[in-house]
Amino acid sequence: MEPAVILEEQVLLERARRVLGIEGAVGKDEIRYAYYRRMLQFHPDRHPENPQAHEMTALINEAFGLLTGRRSDALLLRKDSLLERIVKSPVSGLEGVLSYEEWVKTQFYNMEEKSIWPC
Repeated sequence: MEPAVILEEQVLLERARRVLGIEGAVGKDEIRYAYYRRMLQFHPDRHPENPQAHEMTALINEAFGLLTGRRSDALLLRKDSLLERIVKSPVSGLEGVLSYEEWVKTQFYNMEEKSIWPC
């Protein structure tokens, strides 16, 4: 696996921990407790006046799924603005990390020669 891909996975796991308010390596029980605590804070049924509650809940579910191994994709965790709303502080970490599509382009596309063969 490429170092950029490994780095991206580590950054996404760290972001998922921040969403749930977890620091460091914890067990499944602590992850579950943090998940329930965050859901009480942002669930749309408890906060119908909050127009962003659905998106926040989806982000919390994505973070929980990623940390428990039930999900491997992380679309919402890549959104800095959404993450900043839930953790209430600036986030960074994915700057300079290539997405899979960008990595494929750097490895297999030669734009000058209009080729899809390895550079």
